[in-house]
Amino acid sequence: MAAACRRSRNEAWTRHRAALSGETADAFAAALERDDDVNACRLASAGALADIRPITHGLAEAAADIARIGDKLARADMEVNAASSHMRAAASGLLGLVEASLEDLIELIERRTSARADALAAWQEIELAAKKVGRASEDEARQRLDLARALESVGIGSDRGDSLETIMRC
Repeated sequence: MAAACRRSRNEAWTRHRAALSGETADAFAAALERDDDVNACRLASAGALADIRPITHGLAEAAADIARIGDKLARADMEVNAASSHMRAAASGLLGLVEASLEDLIELIERRTSARADALAAWQEIELAAKKVGRASEDEARQRLDLARALESVGIGSDRGDSLETIMRC
């Protein structure tokens, strides 16, 4: 379109130079105005094109990012599936289950973990009670010795193996 307009302008100029009449001058002026309008339109289009280029570039980058993220998601899904299968196999073997969903395995592990925590707490209580019994036995032995000494001081003797009841009957 621009080339045809330019050719028309040049032809009008050539005719006007040859004739130098008002009619050829008006025809040349009209052709020149059309050519100016086409050039103005081309400049405006070039500006719009310059505005579109960064947008197109941004869209291409976004599409590439989406493709990369899609690939990462696909790899992550594969890793999750592999880890899930590994966890299911390990938990099934440990817990003696043949086929169970991951949710069921997690629930069972949580129950067993809670039971283990309760058992450990009970074991600690047993150890504490055993220590208390040990201290009480030591206190009893000291008190027996103190009693035996007190009785000996007043002339009542006892043998080491005598029970408390036997000592008190003397």
